[in-house]
Amino acid sequence: MAAANSRPPTRDRFVGPAVLGAFLLAVGLVAVAPLIEVQLLQIPGYLLVVGSDLIQNSLFPRLSGLAYSVFFAMYLYAVAVVAGNLYRWALSPK
Repeated sequence: MAAANSRPPTRDRFVGPAVLGAFLLAVGLVAVAPLIEVQLLQIPGYLLVVGSDLIQNSLFPRLSGLAYSVFFAMYLYAVAVVAGNLYRWALSPK
């Protein structure tokens, strides 16, 4: 019987449940931000949009339409990969 490997598969680093949860959270924050009237609760969604615009405007000026939407979705996915892996790292036994 082989010894259990404590490291998760590489696939989980990019598509695991932590990444999926972080992606859904990021999309939810961006979608709900304009609908909320309390400005303090709009800040996380606003920061995600501004972070995307900061990168997009410096790398791809004049990006619009479907290309901007694809870039924004990829940006949210990249943020989710980082957040999901940080979450998994924080929960891992030391």
